[in-house]
Amino acid sequence: MRIRAAFFLLLAAGLIAGCGGGGSQSTALPPPPSVSISFNVTPVTSLAVNATYTLGAIVNNGSSALVNWSVTCGSAGACGSFNPIQTSSGASTTYTAPSAIPTGSTVTITATSVADSTKSVLATITISAHPPISISFAPPSSLHVNDTVSFSATISNDFSANPQVMWTVTCGDSACGSFNPTTTASGVATTFIAPSTTPPVVTAYGESGVYVTATSVADSTVSVTYFIAITASSTTDLVFAPQPPTSMAGNTFVYINAQGANDTFVPIQWSVTCDSAACGSFIPTTATAPEDESAYFAPSAIPTGNTVTVTATSISNPSVSVSATITITTPVATLANGTYVFQVSDHISSVTPGPANFRTGAFVANNGVITGGEFDYAFYSSFQDSNGDYTYYPSLGLTTISGGWYAPAQNGVIEIQFNGDGGYSIYLAPNANGVPTQYCDITRTTTCATILQSTNSTSLGSYLVTLAGGDSIGDPASASGPFDLEGPSVASGTQTQLEITDNLSTQQISGIATIGSPDPFGRVTIDFFSNQDLTTPELSLSGYVVDKNNILLVETQGDGFGGVLGGSAVKP
Repeated sequence: MRIRAAFFLLLAAGLIAGCGGGGSQSTALPPPPSVSISFNVTPVTSLAVNATYTLGAIVNNGSSALVNWSVTCGSAGACGSFNPIQTSSGASTTYTAPSAIPTGSTVTITATSVADSTKSVLATITISAHPPISISFAPPSSLHVNDTVSFSATISNDFSANPQVMWTVTCGDSACGSFNPTTTASGVATTFIAPSTTPPVVTAYGESGVYVTATSVADSTVSVTYFIAITASSTTDLVFAPQPPTSMAGNTFVYINAQGANDTFVPIQWSVTCDSAACGSFIPTTATAPEDESAYFAPSAIPTGNTVTVTATSISNPSVSVSATITITTPVATLANGTYVFQVSDHISSVTPGPANFRTGAFVANNGVITGGEFDYAFYSSFQDSNGDYTYYPSLGLTTISGGWYAPAQNGVIEIQFNGDGGYSIYLAPNANGVPTQYCDITRTTTCATILQSTNSTSLGSYLVTLAGGDSIGDPASASGPFDLEGPSVASGTQTQLEITDNLSTQQISGIATIGSPDPFGRVTIDFFSNQDLTTPELSLSGYVVDKNNILLVETQGDGFGGVLGGSAVKP
């Protein structure tokens, strides 16, 4: 049976070979397209030690859309690192430069296709020393004996895990006062207690005082020293600077300061009294550093007797105080209670190029107090290399608004102060009807923003999206298009068009735009996917819903030119 089977197999092979000897010939299939890989963000040419940079790579025609990241240099094992070391096509990874300049001063970063390891793209980056460490702080110019004051120092360019300063004081005597604590982190306050007696004369001008010094813990050769004059205590030298107003409308506020009669700083405790339960309030209630500023908020109703008494009391010597009487007049209107959507931007234009800076978010206003909210931010910080060239690094994120306040100031302007974010403020100017509902758009460079939110939900459909800002080298950039927004799935989306302009170069990208569900403050995520890649967004935005027809936008991640953008989506 095996011989017969073999015979038939040979016969069949002969017939097939015979048929191939004449007639038509078969056509060979074309070879598959070759794999290629390219950076989707042009790598920088230089970085400082310990600096980070975000970039990505795109794989075309590969059976796998994965990318492996690696780095080499003249100092093996000390060339920096990637996180993550493998990404999908178009996704981002972060490169961290080494902590020391490697041999040869350069590193080579490489993105390699997983589908074909012979296909890669590389770039060379020069690693330079970071700028020198610097320290800055602002102590008072003078104090009384036994005074207590708090101030802090800010450290720049210290890349250690916990930048710190050490505090010392000298005066030519053994009793110069003291610091508590003697070592603090950057931006954290220390408390200085002035000596109990005036020190020996220590200056050429006959001034009695002390020298306070902040020294870098990371580099003891870096320090900053200031002289503080120390004077004898007095019970009659506290004065307002400037004098509080004699009258003010209810619901408004005014900044009030007090100091020593000879222009010396005195730590202050603020208070207010009247013949009613509600006399107004101070924020903050103390001023313990020269740069501190307290605001007095008049009550929302006229108190009994029409007046309040505001008092500044020396914290270090409570027997010293100064008071003023303020007449409270008819309260003025302020923001209605509710949720407000805001947008603030420092705009890039061809006339004034520079880094973009956007904040877009929402806050809840309730009887002069901000009870919550959030905002997305997108801006560039920069690093200047030894050649004087700037490299911009995008900083993107979401911040919670934990609290704050708002009140009319003057000329119909309302000031809104958010807790956190460096005491960030918004100033609202009244519109033609006297109602403070204007907001900044991408053509404004001043700080003013807010619209009362009518709903925190969106409706799907067509929106005109308009964005502007800048790219990774500080040139102006923009993006716009009629987005047909639909649910998060992109399985069967309506086609839309995105036009991106980076400086003077414009490109058209076809794709699909999706929108997520809003959170309690009306925050939504909007992603634009190109037709070539429906897995990685070409552009990602955060939006805050004003109403069914308007959404204020800020970029959160993803574009082809390293941009930072902000703007709006408007339903036609």
